[in-house]
Amino acid sequence: MSVQGKEGHPLRAHDLLPMFTVTDAISGRTFEYREAWQRKPIVLVLTSPDDPTAQAYVESLSTRTAAIAGHEAILVVTADPVPGLAAPAVLVADRWGEVYHVAAAARAADLSPAGEILDWLQYIRKECPECWGETR
Repeated sequence: MSVQGKEGHPLRAHDLLPMFTVTDAISGRTFEYREAWQRKPIVLVLTSPDDPTAQAYVESLSTRTAAIAGHEAILVVTADPVPGLAAPAVLVADRWGEVYHVAAAARAADLSPAGEILDWLQYIRKECPECWGETR
């Protein structure tokens, strides 16, 4: 399944995550990516309101909030549009917005499991920030 956005340009690994503003379904607050950019890695989950598996998928990630925070990352779940992504999708990007992992599926239950998301965060954490961050 394509991870196609409104502009027709799907986000892929090594792309830069565009700036966006969404309502986080977990906190109910407005999340502005600009405020997290260059500060924390992000796990971004796009859900579809007509997907009966979305709630269970979000809960599987929500139970890992402490582990995600342990990687100094943030979890954002939204049904709002994000350029380059189509719901359901999950994306992991480093603090500079480089996409490391992006997956889409016909339903949320088929997205990357929580353990795989944590593996990506571990990988990002082990990357050399002196080698990569300052060149972006």
